Amino acid sequence: MLSILTQASTRKLLARLLGRRQRVAAKKLYYRLRGQTTLGRAALKRIDAITAERPIYVNLETRSACNARCLFCARRKVPASRATMSIALFEDICRQYRDLGGGLLGFSPVLGDPLVDPQLLSRLRLLVAAGPAIRPHLFTNGIGLKRLPDADVTFMLDHLDRLNISVGGPTRDDYRALFGVDQFEQVCRQIERLVAINRQLARPCRIALHVRTQRLALFRESELLHHWRALGLRCDDVTDAFSDWGGLVSAADLPPGAHLIECENTVYALPCLLPAISLMIMPDGSVRACGCMDATGAIVIGDLKRQTLSEVWNGAARRDLIARYRRGDYPAICTHCAYYRPADWYLQRERYVDFDVTRSFWEAE
Repeated sequence: MLSILTQASTRKLLARLLGRRQRVAAKKLYYRLRGQTTLGRAALKRIDAITAERPIYVNLETRSACNARCLFCARRKVPASRATMSIALFEDICRQYRDLGGGLLGFSPVLGDPLVDPQLLSRLRLLVAAGPAIRPHLFTNGIGLKRLPDADVTFMLDHLDRLNISVGGPTRDDYRALFGVDQFEQVCRQIERLVAINRQLARPCRIALHVRTQRLALFRESELLHHWRALGLRCDDVTDAFSDWGGLVSAADLPPGAHLIECENTVYALPCLLPAISLMIMPDGSVRACGCMDATGAIVIGDLKRQTLSEVWNGAARRDLIARYRRGDYPAICTHCAYYRPADWYLQRERYVDFDVTRSFWEAE
């Protein structure tokens, strides 16, 4: 039965056929079955042993600014900020992370775009000069690539563990309607440039496109998507469904065809995956438990101007947050979050049995 339920096609079929309560019950059964396997228990034990001392990975928002106005993002609903992390703070964070053993470091902001940071390349060069213990990856909308010369793009691709690009379409009008800016053709040209430069590298960077669209069926069959895949780009994440950012984004904000995901997460009474394995560090040194949907600082658990990275990770604020999840007392932004994943269940995967922080946690995603 477990082998049947692990097939993605079967789970998607169940999601269409069952109501929300039945889907929750089916998901609970699936994860409980997986957790009863020897490998499932061993995988969870391995990750628990690591996170008892340190995070699996760390995300940074080095600049709180963005060059898009995406309708599915909460940035338009919160006070504007263009704060920039100082180089001194950045170096201190990296030093502490390296002392903990290093691992994956994400330039993956909550509300900004890393390519808007004028010091991004300087930060990458500092990481490279310090050795291989920290492996950076980056999540961007790709708009800022146009201002980077080929030499900088080559350096970036040569030293990133992975480059993720959020992109819309499949037409210029569709992109503009969802991303709020007229940059579709420019981004498409930059994707072609990335592929051309990447092919010249001895160790090509893994590049993944994350497609956000209001015309899902059309995009899935589009020549553009087939072309990107033919170029060797990973394009598995194609969606027209979005989270509500803790109520900041409503269905009325989205263009026709796009919709919000409805979910109720408190039924699981388990910590979310992201607070369980990672930290999100903001430009001012404040640390949030969620690097995905916390647009307002609702779950700040530390401050690196007063605490060390280890003190934040092992501190009372984070411990109390994990305990709250287990009591079913979720922070408000987590209750209906579409990106919530029950950590204990998610981590019961065979690939984590022998996991260590020198590998990418998401490498098999």
